Amino acid sequence: MVRTAYRPLHSGSADSAIEWRALPGAEDWLLAPVRRGMCRYESLKDGTVDLDDIALMNDALAVAADNEELARTNHGK
Repeated sequence: MVRTAYRPLHSGSADSAIEWRALPGAEDWLLAPVRRGMCRYESLKDGTVDLDDIALMNDALAVAADNEELARTNHGK
């Protein structure tokens, strides 16, 4: 498989909305648990973790982020 490399964008202005960046092949989703230390990159490569594992870890990360946002926005209410 040939992957497309990430190319940083240098567009937009200070007045424009945020243009979030992502890897061209949407590998961000696969690599999020690796970036957060939940598994090792090699585990993705050798099949130690599968897509169900990655999905569960990403759901856990999303729940944690949602709860942190709720705590931040509802603190003191």
